[in-house]
Amino acid sequence: MTCRVPGAPAAALPDAAIALQQDIRRELGLQRTRLSPRQTRRAMELGMDMLDRTGNWPADTEVILVVDRAPAVQLMWFVLSDPTRHDLTPLGMVAVSTGRPGRKEHFRTPVGIFRNDGQIYGYRALGTKNEYGIRGNGDKGMRVWDFGWQTTEDWRRRDALAVVRLEMHATDPAFLESRLGQADSEGCIRIPARVNSFIDHHGLLDRQLDLMVRNDAPNARAVRALLGAEHTPGPLQGDRIVVVDSSDPQAIASDPEKARRIQESFAQYLASSATPGAASPTGVAASPRPVASPSMVASVPPPAVASRPADHVSTALAPPSAPDASAPSQPATPQPADRTFAPSVPASYPEAPVPSQTTVPQPDPSDPSQSADRASTPSVPQSTAGTPALPQPAEPPAPSRSADRASTPSVPASAAAAPDSPPPAPQPIITIRPLPPSPSDMAAQAPPSQPFTPPEQDQP
Repeated sequence: MTCRVPGAPAAALPDAAIALQQDIRRELGLQRTRLSPRQTRRAMELGMDMLDRTGNWPADTEVILVVDRAPAVQLMWFVLSDPTRHDLTPLGMVAVSTGRPGRKEHFRTPVGIFRNDGQIYGYRALGTKNEYGIRGNGDKGMRVWDFGWQTTEDWRRRDALAVVRLEMHATDPAFLESRLGQADSEGCIRIPARVNSFIDHHGLLDRQLDLMVRNDAPNARAVRALLGAEHTPGPLQGDRIVVVDSSDPQAIASDPEKARRIQESFAQYLASSATPGAASPTGVAASPRPVASPSMVASVPPPAVASRPADHVSTALAPPSAPDASAPSQPATPQPADRTFAPSVPASYPEAPVPSQTTVPQPDPSDPSQSADRASTPSVPQSTAGTPALPQPAEPPAPSRSADRASTPSVPASAAAAPDSPPPAPQPIITIRPLPPSPSDMAAQAPPSQPFTPPEQDQP
């Protein structure tokens, strides 16, 4: 295997590659794309070795992106791949930032070959700021390429894997772009705004999306809207990015299939441990917002060959305990959504007992301990006007008081009227209508037309 770097003899580049190289220098600047021979040679060797071992060379000559996540490198190359000769030719180089482990929800960027195969379209940044005033995905309109769930090393547990969501996007132009060139992200690949616009404009990662548009696929209209009117792909557009690590050539590659299985197991664990019929504080059943799930850790030795990830904390969740029928259960408290990922989970998920649904008796208004419940559950009068209250039969103790009473109040059964007294008036049926969701909740509950991933809200 050989790779061409400045000063090494090489065959003439095709005209399309020469034109693209000129565009790189003109649009990105010569100083920002100058090649470093030693680092370039090492990155090309590792990239070709990974493509050879996985057999994942492109079918045709096209441009691929190569990223070296080594802390002392933090560079990305525009590379012309030649599958017939198994050769990589660098055309330009820019500084980037990859994951920096050691902080909460920060993990190393996964190593491997990641394709933009059209299964996940990605999205464009909204330019919104987080609580620190940072635009995590850059200015409005910047492209975000989403490569799905991947696996990476968990720095908090030895020989464990973390599942992370791998994306490539711009960053805050005022506060964070000047820090590119050092490991600084939660696990995604941060690139300069100029580079983001250049890759977007030339479609260097949109080969499969453009095929969907040309073939008039079922979702071609949505893909065309994502690409935009200024999208002018060239003949060398590609669909993959290769992440290597020159400081750790034996790093385990990401395993997207293992990441998918861990995700499914975590979803099943949450479903089995959730209380049936639990209602949100507003009376509307809580629905998951379209946010990226928190990190999940599998406490298992990594396989010989692995694939993709996302940044996650290695904090295992304790298995749910059996409900106590003698003590009332507290209403479910909504947990704040994680800024970027989902909670860590153990490798195995215990079966959670599902409590049976029972009718909850109406709380007594005279009992001060139940005063909080009366705010959300109106009580039904025990007697009507003009009719003396009849003694109520003893009721069995309630197994638990759950959030179900917010939407389904219990009506006490009336006792049989005495023969010489008029029958009691029928008890009114009370229907509690849930509060309408807020506009933000309605937007969050609307089914997206494509897989949705939220912006990365990075800290400064």
